[in-house]
Amino acid sequence: MTSLLDSTIPTHFACDDDFAAYVENECTFLKKGSSRKVYASKDGRFVVKRAINKKKHMICNWIEVAAFLKFEKDRPKLGVIRSWSASGRFLVMERLDMEARPTGSFPYPTWVSDRKPKNIGKGEDGAYRICDYAVINVPGNAQKSDFA
Repeated sequence: MTSLLDSTIPTHFACDDDFAAYVENECTFLKKGSSRKVYASKDGRFVVKRAINKKKHMICNWIEVAAFLKFEKDRPKLGVIRSWSASGRFLVMERLDMEARPTGSFPYPTWVSDRKPKNIGKGEDGAYRICDYAVINVPGNAQKSDFA
């Protein structure tokens, strides 16, 4: 199945095989980080983040998906996530212009702890956003459960 936003991107929760096929047919390798490989779509509009180690690194993609969905007020500061695989191994995000840098300080959300300038890029709409927000601080008592 494909996304309504782009007919070639697999939909949310599609299987890893669908995302692997998308990467193989529609993307080129961009770079390798400590936990994920990043691929660029051939049309230049998206990046795909693929966890290197299934068991160890998929949490990075899930953190970004959860943060993007949960922190609505901070969404304008975050790279827009278009889709992700059911396992969390793959995540598709808008591709930001990583050569462009904001002229002043960037207003990071309080929960983002990886505050490197290289993680800021410019979207097609001209707004600056964070492309890597998988390292977070859990605010206050958010990690505590009413049931614990």
